[in-house]
Amino acid sequence: MPLGDSITAGKSSGVDDSDAWIGYRKDLWESLNAAGYQVDFVGSQTNGQLYSGFDPNHEGHPGWTKAGIADNIYDEGEQWLINHPADIILLHIGTNGVNTSITDVEKTLNEIDAFEQANNTDVMVILARIINRIGYSQVTADFNDNLEAMTQARVANGDHVIIVDMEDGAGLIYSTQPTGDMWDNLHPYATGYTKMAAVWYDALATILPDCPPVVPSITSSAKTEATVGGLYSYDVEATGSPVPTYTLTSGPAEMTIDENSGLIEWTPTVSGTVEVTVEAVNSVGTDPQSFSINVTEASTCPSGLTAYWPLNETSGTTFLDPMSSWHG
Repeated sequence: MPLGDSITAGKSSGVDDSDAWIGYRKDLWESLNAAGYQVDFVGSQTNGQLYSGFDPNHEGHPGWTKAGIADNIYDEGEQWLINHPADIILLHIGTNGVNTSITDVEKTLNEIDAFEQANNTDVMVILARIINRIGYSQVTADFNDNLEAMTQARVANGDHVIIVDMEDGAGLIYSTQPTGDMWDNLHPYATGYTKMAAVWYDALATILPDCPPVVPSITSSAKTEATVGGLYSYDVEATGSPVPTYTLTSGPAEMTIDENSGLIEWTPTVSGTVEVTVEAVNSVGTDPQSFSINVTEASTCPSGLTAYWPLNETSGTTFLDPMSSWHG
């Protein structure tokens, strides 16, 4: 559970559209997947859904203070842990209404402890010394010092909390982009969020189990029908550790594949049967998949047609439009 305020939500992470806010979350997601981990980000909020292959759920609430987080984490308010149970919480809070008090952060940790006891479970909290501001805020630095002292005391008493340093350890350059890592006084730019993701990942790497290497296995079924002049696309999916990349070993010269996502695209120019082979590859092996694509002439459609969906897909959630590429 990524937990916090607008920094967790990802405000100003490159695009001024809340559906594209990814913050540190997308970089962290990709780093974890590249290392072979299958993770589930949880929370009532969703930002970043414009990007495919990324879990956009979180509990980042723009404008919220430490008190707001404490009042909703468990047995009152929105009860986030009840509705979205988590094994690990990444907590970055304190930027809004910043002061040196850590009382509400302590309350949040106490509420997490109460959730653990009530549900006979264990929740690891990775707690951040929060990023500072452009021009440097001594109040923020003092808050972070108080936060770290509190965390060390709790750890000494057996609490499962790890402190990470986003203030200095992330290496943020506290000036605005493009030369710095900040978008404004409070929020990082994309480069700053990437640095934050690296700090979270380093902490997670100390507690997550090692992932044994696994040979790739393609799990998707190929699309075997195409239309002359229409866009053919097939998103190859595979499991494996490390996460596989994808290669076309045979197929039409114009056919392309995204090595990371596995998305194959091609626009046929003539009818007939085409043979294709794709491979999922990682450091411990490969898995090939060979299939035939039957290309037919496009049907004669009425003039002025805006969109056309043959509805002949055998899998997936997308209906392809071979006439105008208005996929549904």
